[in-house]
Amino acid sequence: MTTASWKDPVSAAARCWPIPSITRPDAAWVTQQARNASMKKAEWNLPATHLLIDHDTKFVPGFDAVFAADGTEVKWVGPRA
Repeated sequence: MTTASWKDPVSAAARCWPIPSITRPDAAWVTQQARNASMKKAEWNLPATHLLIDHDTKFVPGFDAVFAADGTEVKWVGPRA
């Protein structure tokens, strides 16, 4: 998928990159997925400044650190957001 072929019905500024799922993600897997997403963001030259996540325990400090390193602010949303 390239940004040129991306069809975004909501907004030209919003992008979503689905991350593969597994039944029991551990800290290493989640942190690696954050690295992969960060590299994809750089590859697509997306100016993401915020990442919204829920309060799931799988989001370990290493996950936040990957995005903080590239200037993306991680924001935790409430359970009914």
